[in-house]
Amino acid sequence: KNDIIIILMLIYIAIITFWMKFGFYPIIANLTLWSMAPTERVYMGLGLASVIATVVFLSREEKILKSKKQIIAVTSVIFTALLSYGIYLNAYTDHYFRYRYVAIFTIFFTIASILLLQKKRLLFGLMILFITVGPGIFVNPVSVGLGPIYKKDLAKIIKEENKKNPNARWAVYGNRLLPNFFIAAGGDVLDGVKYTPPFNDIKILDPKGEYNNVYNRYAHIMMGENKDLTKEISFELIYADLYRINIDPCSEKLKQLGVTNLAFDEKPSDKSIPCAVPIAENPVNNTWLYSYK
Repeated sequence: KNDIIIILMLIYIAIITFWMKFGFYPIIANLTLWSMAPTERVYMGLGLASVIATVVFLSREEKILKSKKQIIAVTSVIFTALLSYGIYLNAYTDHYFRYRYVAIFTIFFTIASILLLQKKRLLFGLMILFITVGPGIFVNPVSVGLGPIYKKDLAKIIKEENKKNPNARWAVYGNRLLPNFFIAAGGDVLDGVKYTPPFNDIKILDPKGEYNNVYNRYAHIMMGENKDLTKEISFELIYADLYRINIDPCSEKLKQLGVTNLAFDEKPSDKSIPCAVPIAENPVNNTWLYSYK
């Protein structure tokens, strides 16, 4: 019975992993309703299935690794696989992690994996506890008030712009979460989270309704520059609840929408924004701010 549960969980984990990495053909995704599960959301299902499989596996008494040769061989395979994935992930995230942290966590997860296969339940539990709690043990999880938002230099500049021009409006390019900071700081933002489609704005960007199937939904809205550097406007569906508006920052359409200021999560080239000038000494909290000339 335990073997059946583990096998089913492993099959489920394999399906989720394949969906997250490669996706399914549209007809299969629609028939199985996987098309309704954004890849970022299925991490919860993956985590739950992994916990169930681990608990059931630990309930068995039989050890998987019975000799030193097996332990050495499996340790080498796990360490190499985890280290390779860590290096790949670090490159994919533009070196978000330092290599020493990649190496440290590779060692810890390798040890945890061997303890799991050896059925060292207490040691495995302590190792997982250390891995999950250790990195944040010196971080105070409690904050009082909204200081972490309003005391940032970026929030102060947003407020100053609102005072200068009560009709100030931002188009925030790049990270899908950044527009929401502007909203929290009191800014009027073209993109960000929209519970209902902003049809009044969209009619100006897409008067013929060519992309209605992309934006007619609750969504996180991102702004991006056209990759082909043309003046055309396009809407790109990224996930079921996330789409990107590809538009030239200097497009007259943005000015028609009342946009007065631009923000970027990466430094834009001077060629891409000849229509704007810096608002402050950029970057401000890793954000580049401009206003139209």
